[in-house]
Amino acid sequence: MDGFIGVDVGTGSVRAGLIIADGTIIEVASSSVIVTHPVPGYAVSSGENYYAALIETVSFVAKHAKNINIRGIAVGATGSSVVCSSKHGELLSEVTLWMDDRSAEEAEFLTRETHEFTSSEWLPSKSLWIKSHDVNRWKDSYYVTELLDWINFKLSDQWVCSQCNVTCKWNDKGTRWSSNAEHMMDVFTKTPNISKKTGEAISLISENFANMTGLPRDTILVQGGIDAYLSMVATGGLVPGILSMTLGTSTVLLTSSLHPKQSDSVWGPFYEPLVKEAWVIEGGQISSGSVLNWIQDLCHITHEDLSHQAQVLPPSADNLIMLENLQGNRTPHKDANARGSIVGLRLGHTPAHLYLAAMEATAMGIREAIEAVEACAGVEMDVIRLSGGGSCNRTWVQIHSDVLKRTLYIPEFPQHMGLIGAAMVASVGSGIHRDLYIASSAMAPQYQVVQPRLNRSVLYEKMMNARRKLYRATNEITTLVCEASGE
Repeated sequence: MDGFIGVDVGTGSVRAGLIIADGTIIEVASSSVIVTHPVPGYAVSSGENYYAALIETVSFVAKHAKNINIRGIAVGATGSSVVCSSKHGELLSEVTLWMDDRSAEEAEFLTRETHEFTSSEWLPSKSLWIKSHDVNRWKDSYYVTELLDWINFKLSDQWVCSQCNVTCKWNDKGTRWSSNAEHMMDVFTKTPNISKKTGEAISLISENFANMTGLPRDTILVQGGIDAYLSMVATGGLVPGILSMTLGTSTVLLTSSLHPKQSDSVWGPFYEPLVKEAWVIEGGQISSGSVLNWIQDLCHITHEDLSHQAQVLPPSADNLIMLENLQGNRTPHKDANARGSIVGLRLGHTPAHLYLAAMEATAMGIREAIEAVEACAGVEMDVIRLSGGGSCNRTWVQIHSDVLKRTLYIPEFPQHMGLIGAAMVASVGSGIHRDLYIASSAMAPQYQVVQPRLNRSVLYEKMMNARRKLYRATNEITTLVCEASGE
């Protein structure tokens, strides 16, 4: 029986799964990783901890591979979490996570100079920040690259870029900014020169990694990609008309299109990040699950209890409305400096009211993002399929359905879709399935349906109008506050 190891390196955890060729999950393991925010706008973590968690989880699932021939392993990881290292992979600093937006000014500069939108989340702007503000770290680094690339090196001793990341987060058009702007910015001089496409074999795993995990030495390391993009593969999002929505620390929207329109409100469209002759349109939120986590941490109450208490509250949390832009806005405003807000607070409001307001805010934000994605695709999405750990919060999912006025499809194990997508990719690179379309079909999960509650949808429609006014007002007030404080 052929099997594969799928690895999902998220923001706050690493998970590994042993999955066989028909998509059946044999075993899953998870290990958490601490994320810190040393100052507002910063987000960092430890590369050593990510790697230790990977060894722990892969070792655990490998022990359950009795009568299973492990053919390949593939890793999905958060896009644009940046690692500085030596030529041999020794880390020189903490990992600058994707959500770290200290490089907002660098992103604006790159956008002006290259005439291509660049986000503060992406590697080019983060690299430019390091080069400009942390000169010694830049000088000492042999590689400044994606977390995924560093992890793949640790698995294989091969430095290879992920073409998925290069296409979607580096504005690569096959030239890596071959204009004069590159000579001025110099942001790609410390990235690997070789790239591999999603589903393409990199090499056999290293002897060291095989010994540490118990995997067979002939296990093939296959190029993965951005975690949400592998979830897109798992949810069948390679087929136009299907929208993949990953609910996690952030919310990511992805859909495939053959003839997209240009748009200033979404990321992309990106050409062939996963399969030939297909574009991918990306949208979403920087802060979604992280907003719920923030409220949980402030109140010291579990998600389960907060969700249960919020269920009995009326929509709009007793006239409370929130903006979820605690780390900026990704879609449709593309504003790294956008701020969050909570309006309508009274002494009678409880942590559950805040939690409900956050769930409603993130759902309304993703509705705006979906509208932008659909405008770029030129079609309304026929099917919305969910993935990610946030999809296990059924109260949150129901609110999304109510706000969107759409039917949502939830797989049996939404929190494992990144693992399944990575396993699908591994099955292609190890020669079991011919391409990602076949793997996505052969290993597809079963889905449950969540229908909108129409009486609540009417209420949320009115809240959407208030939200749009609140966004404009918050930006104006934030500007005044910054001016008053001398920022």
